[in-house]
Amino acid sequence: MNRLAVCTLAALASAAIAVFDLVSAWTIQMGGAALLVSLGLFVIAVALYGALLVIGVSERRRIVASAASSVEVVGRAASSVRLSALAAIALSILLFANCSASVSSGPPNYAGPMNDVSGFLRGSAEALLPILLVIVLAAALASAAEVYARRRQWRSAHKAAQAAIWSVVAIAIIAVVTVPVGFVFLTSQCFFGGSQGTCSAGAASFTNVFLAGTFALLLPYILMMMRALQSAASPSAGAGETD
Repeated sequence: MNRLAVCTLAALASAAIAVFDLVSAWTIQMGGAALLVSLGLFVIAVALYGALLVIGVSERRRIVASAASSVEVVGRAASSVRLSALAAIALSILLFANCSASVSSGPPNYAGPMNDVSGFLRGSAEALLPILLVIVLAAALASAAEVYARRRQWRSAHKAAQAAIWSVVAIAIIAVVTVPVGFVFLTSQCFFGGSQGTCSAGAASFTNVFLAGTFALLLPYILMMMRALQSAASPSAGAGETD
């Protein structure tokens, strides 16, 4: 198991802990201890993101050094895109769930997002789901480019990889845009005594700023795929190729 896979598994495990904290609300009445848990999970998320960036540099060097052909470069880079996208989704959920779990009313009567599940789910669908869907789309397009490349359909592979690049750009745009949208339409519930769940989801939308960094996790791999596809489709490598 390579380091990228290990880091992805760590991100998934951390996200599971954050979701458990959110759903069980076991820290909601712990005061200072709850703050420590929240800060600890945030530090873990930042550390994992940094690790993914560093590992990505060495992983791309390893792919270039060991791949026997341009098609193999495309395949390995697409595999790394899928793992990085999975890690990005896990970090997105980790940050969102961790922030949501820390938002509560009280004392004396403590209430968290799980006291208004429907409101929280609606708010999450507006603030977080669009980013997750675009991350999945980027990974799917990279996989499509890999499939086309193995079939020697270079033009289709190039179009899929190009679409993947635009999907990654969209991740950064959506991550930034959802912050003011979440504040205006969701966090406002915190001030006007509305839905506790919507309030929590709105507060958590501020963590979307960090998700713009997903751009830096995925784009280098997809650009590597583009270069490999251009090399494979060049006239000197074009014998017997189809579209």
